[in-house]
Amino acid sequence: MAASFKNSSHSKCWLLPKKEVLKSNASDIVATSRDEILKLRLYFVEMMHHMGKELKLRQRVISSAVVFFKRFYLKRSFGEYDPR
Repeated sequence: MAASFKNSSHSKCWLLPKKEVLKSNASDIVATSRDEILKLRLYFVEMMHHMGKELKLRQRVISSAVVFFKRFYLKRSFGEYDPR
């Protein structure tokens, strides 16, 4: 674990400028609008929360799943990798 957040791998690898985040999922934007992509992300995050609660998982586990989901789809498209 890094001594400070600024030197951590999370800070170096996963805190992206807003322009780069908006640029992600460029192939999905061709097929649909940015609003639809945001709605899809929100829908699947809510589904993960609902399923986690039904399975009686701890909040930390559910939150970790959400973080991994968001990181995965930051670099990949919904069209290529169907989240269902």
